[in-house]
Amino acid sequence: LHPKLLRSKSNNSFAVSVPTKHLSCIMDPSSTFNLIYSIMKLVILVWDVTFIPYAIAWDVDITGILGVLAITSCTFWTCDIFKNFLTGVYKEGVLVTELRLVAKRYLG
Repeated sequence: LHPKLLRSKSNNSFAVSVPTKHLSCIMDPSSTFNLIYSIMKLVILVWDVTFIPYAIAWDVDITGILGVLAITSCTFWTCDIFKNFLTGVYKEGVLVTELRLVAKRYLG
């Protein structure tokens, strides 16, 4: 990360602030893992977009493998919310890995 310039409160001079070490659990959004994860999200999304209307329209009994897939899909999307908070973001070309700033980016 680039050092931040902070204005000193006592005078008008600037000081360089070196960022503190952040949590190592924050993932790089351009990593191979995130690429594979995005492909997996696409596959699950296509399944959901296809299966949910089909199941509702024809009143399909969701048991057996369909029940397992339905629960897996719901669990996956719930975990995806938390995973997004642990994935860094790029802001003005700089990778942001501070948990507070990443959460702020996703919340608003």
